[in-house]
Amino acid sequence: MSEGVMSRLLATKLRPPTLQPNRVARPHLARRLNEGLASARHITLVSAPAGFGKTTCAADWARSLEGWSVAWLSLDPSDDDPRRFFAYLVAALQQVDPRLGRDVQAVLQSGPPPPGEVVTAILADDLQAWDGRCLLVLDDFHHVQAPAILDALEKLVANPPPALHLILLTREDPSLPLARMRANNQLTEIRAADLRFTTPDAYRFLNEVMGLDLSPADVSLLAERTEGWIAGLQLAGLSVRHRADPSAFIAALSGSNRFILSYLSEEVLGRQLEEILGFLLRTSILDRLRGDLCDAVTGRGDGRLVLERLLRANLFLIPLDDEGQWYRYHHLFADLLANRLRQTVSEDEIRRLHCVASDWLAQNGFLEDAVQHALEGKDYERASACVEQMARSTMEAGRVQAFGAWLRALPVSAFCTHPLLSIHRAWLDLVEGREPYAQDHASVGGPRPSPDDERLRVELMVALCHFVALTGNTGRTIRWAEGELAAAGEGDVATRTRAHSALAVACLLEGDGERARRHYDACLELALSAGNHALVAHVTMVQAMGQANYGRLWQAARYYQSMIDRGQQAGEDGTSLACPGTAGMAGIYLERNDLQAAESCLEQAMALCGQVGLANVTIAPAVRARLRGARALQEARGDGPEASAPGWQGLAGAHEAADVALAWAGLPGGAPAAVRLPALLVEDVQSILARTLLGRGEIERALEVAEALQATAESSGHAGRMMDVHLIRALAALRQNNGIVTSAALEAFEAALALAEPEGYVLYFEEQGPDLVPLLEAVAQRPAAAEELRQYARELLAAFPPGAAAPGGQGAGLAEPLTPRELEVLALIAAGDSNRAIADGLVISVSAVKKHTSNIFGKLSVSSRTQAVARARQLGILPADL
Repeated sequence: MSEGVMSRLLATKLRPPTLQPNRVARPHLARRLNEGLASARHITLVSAPAGFGKTTCAADWARSLEGWSVAWLSLDPSDDDPRRFFAYLVAALQQVDPRLGRDVQAVLQSGPPPPGEVVTAILADDLQAWDGRCLLVLDDFHHVQAPAILDALEKLVANPPPALHLILLTREDPSLPLARMRANNQLTEIRAADLRFTTPDAYRFLNEVMGLDLSPADVSLLAERTEGWIAGLQLAGLSVRHRADPSAFIAALSGSNRFILSYLSEEVLGRQLEEILGFLLRTSILDRLRGDLCDAVTGRGDGRLVLERLLRANLFLIPLDDEGQWYRYHHLFADLLANRLRQTVSEDEIRRLHCVASDWLAQNGFLEDAVQHALEGKDYERASACVEQMARSTMEAGRVQAFGAWLRALPVSAFCTHPLLSIHRAWLDLVEGREPYAQDHASVGGPRPSPDDERLRVELMVALCHFVALTGNTGRTIRWAEGELAAAGEGDVATRTRAHSALAVACLLEGDGERARRHYDACLELALSAGNHALVAHVTMVQAMGQANYGRLWQAARYYQSMIDRGQQAGEDGTSLACPGTAGMAGIYLERNDLQAAESCLEQAMALCGQVGLANVTIAPAVRARLRGARALQEARGDGPEASAPGWQGLAGAHEAADVALAWAGLPGGAPAAVRLPALLVEDVQSILARTLLGRGEIERALEVAEALQATAESSGHAGRMMDVHLIRALAALRQNNGIVTSAALEAFEAALALAEPEGYVLYFEEQGPDLVPLLEAVAQRPAAAEELRQYARELLAAFPPGAAAPGGQGAGLAEPLTPRELEVLALIAAGDSNRAIADGLVISVSAVKKHTSNIFGKLSVSSRTQAVARARQLGILPADL
């Protein structure tokens, strides 16, 4: 949406409605509102169903205030978007004083929005320093459901500036802590019972405002029949106006408000001229009405005149500006018209009307509205074209939630004809943690652009390179991306940046860290020069994850912290930069066993996700799951808070992947010749395979795989995988000698510690289980070991429960030990979790849970969950209190 169009729409939302000069005075409501304003309470809630006069009540009262400036914002469904909401909120306050919210406005215009609480904190500071008093009215607040907006407003009213009083006009109570506000005497409430017209109110409204001449008895009966519902009284007044015997008509009314509404709507609509009725019905599909827009939908040429006529006739038309340009129907009246339209014309005709409206809106720059009408009209080609036109600006502005809703409303065919939309959908799925869907959408949007559209072809191919890399074909990625990098012009910064990014991902997966770093540096330089904060976040995040994967925690932490710092410097803390950066820092703290800091960072990261509409950050679910496991291990030591259940230890599905790896490796047979995994993924599979073989007692095979892993890890400089190699060799030597710590075991284990100690690893060793305790004790007491390693071993020992290395080891009575994943499942069974709950907690399938449960039963020689838990406690596998 262009700035000019935005400014035109903006003005219609920032003014209170125009009031009738002979409206009914409501002094008792004014007193209630004045009492709230004079007290220490800073929020007033006016909550009642549609048609009870909430808006009129607030607007009438606000006009009478002295010493208060009024900021008014009328909301609609499209405002349930953090960026859009806060932009309008600032604009409303600037109607009072242009100085208010300038800093927020600058940030919102320059990139993705900051967190809601940051916006409200800045506004609160502005109001604190302001020398006036502001009444902020948010009309139709029931349209706001986004947690980011509600949380920000909750923080604002919890510590409000003295200069601000907030009025919420809503059809339903908002998701705010109203009970707490009542208890703390912070809230003034106006409800339907307060808003209902009394009989004297109804008499003044019907006879003085509407110009009827009803007897007191008729008014009393009508007020009783409508239960003081103002919209019902207005409908009744319109019907009575042409009745020869109003008393008989009123006496005949009976039933619920819904029945009255239906009956009176027929009366009102039935008395309109056919041309006016047709106009009303066809324009009922519009949220906002303007003369030329109505002309397009109705095929007439007098739309502006008809709207003025409807306004004079008091036919539920509400002006949205002072110039008489934009209007809307009363919500109830619009619903009635829409229902009548569905009853009188075909679905095809309704879709046609939506398509006509979409055409006009698109041609006049109202692209978001055009998308909605195109979707209603099932004109998916127009909807796709509009979404594609807005795609880059919407995503770069951080409006992920709105953009995702549009994409999910489109059919698969739309992605085939608009390949860039397919790529956008794939990226969105990837960001929200739906990798399989991302791959599906990436494949749907194959390279189909016309040969003459060179820029589209290059952009599409570069985007596809990322997904080809992520699916494992790094060789093809490198060939494609290098070709597209050469084809992109020097001025095409966006395409060149993405091409370098794709090459960096592919090189990293191939284990060529130095080449990946060069591409990342080039990508980061281009992204920073273009001010593309989303791409800066992506590049830095992958760099950080790569460093962490290589065992370089300090370097990874520096990258994550740089994301947070850049976000703060750009005014975007908590959005595209700080959100994944904070999640990454949570992972670093977790690896170092600082669980409190990890929890704090993770909570911040998940809250920040909501600011940009992200369902998740790629790294966050893994950190959250490992954190649950770490809390369970801490509980076993008896020095931490109670944990609900052990969580995810290691990578999601790692042990299931090892089973696949065993089959894939052949044992015997080897991998199919046509299959080739990227080097980094090969190392992952080798590490998992070696651990699994060691757990199954196939020590020689485990050492063979470890030797192969060492060859690839040394060539790529992968310190993290070398830690795995040394640890596997140490544990193998320990098991080959019946638990006796030999020099070979110590040598391998000290090599692992030497790599881990400078980076501060703790959880990595804790998750290996109590088999490490004898090795740690030996290193801690070994005079020949370096002092830093002895100290490190003592610190790691403190992470294990007392007595973890009891004689014979945990579960020594078993012929085959339980695997780490089986231990996790067993702990959750002991906690009483169902198969579905276990699957959700460990991020595996229910069938996998059942398979692990069957293995546990076999190894423990039991036939039920209860027997399994009892046997595990008897063997010391589970603590007695778990």
